[in-house]
Amino acid sequence: VLGPGEEGQFDSSGVGTRTVAPWRDGKLVMIYEGVDEKSTHRLGAAESTDGGRTWTKLDYGPVLEPGGAGGAWTKLVVGTPWLMPTSAGGLRLYHCGRPEPEANMAIGCLESENGDVGPEAWHPLSPLSS
Repeated sequence: VLGPGEEGQFDSSGVGTRTVAPWRDGKLVMIYEGVDEKSTHRLGAAESTDGGRTWTKLDYGPVLEPGGAGGAWTKLVVGTPWLMPTSAGGLRLYHCGRPEPEANMAIGCLESENGDVGPEAWHPLSPLSS
């Protein structure tokens, strides 16, 4: 079970949508939607070394923030992650985003070519729909 972070952290008000994929050395990696006190949604990362029975949050803080690596089209909200390993050992992270309240949600894709999940590892492939 993955619970909320401590007061002041990006996931202090709760953990929402999660996605899990096989990772390095037999571990599992989770990308999860965290919500803070102001209801801002960001994505965080955790790992499991016991097949998903227990999870440890990775010490990156948020790995994706509104308006961050996803681009300006995510400046209002980012969330609903879906993680897929690539055949080359990388990861693709599909997510929703929206630039402003009047805009429709869109789906984007970020890639980590080497499988790292820290904030600097991700680069956008494209917004897939709007």
